[in-house]
Amino acid sequence: MKERKIGMMLLLWFVTFGIYYIVWHYKFQKELREESGQGIMAIGHLMIFLVPVVNIIYYIYWLCVVDKRLVYIGAKKGNRWWLYLLLSPIPYGSTFVPILIQNKANHLGTIDVGDSQKDKSDTELRVDKYAKYFNQ
Repeated sequence: MKERKIGMMLLLWFVTFGIYYIVWHYKFQKELREESGQGIMAIGHLMIFLVPVVNIIYYIYWLCVVDKRLVYIGAKKGNRWWLYLLLSPIPYGSTFVPILIQNKANHLGTIDVGDSQKDKSDTELRVDKYAKYFNQ
């Protein structure tokens, strides 16, 4: 997934009066689907956000599964979905949710490997990490 600078994200949100938030959601969902193979296409993701009431239900669902998908593709294990849900309804709290999600995605490439696994590809390492995650 593309690494995005958090400061630049904040700047773009304020400069574009929140339009970058929509762009970020589209790009992030597209990259997440390409990496994990899970979820709906990015355009469908955006279309759901345009439907009143359904968008709230889908957003809650998406916040719950985005963390699991990031762990699936190699992020550090840790359930932050509850934090995302708590921050979302708070004024300006919803600004920090995408920042927390992007921050976790920015650290995907930092997989700690032992000497015996240095010749494995990133995909093999992520599959091994995923298998360990679900076999605990």
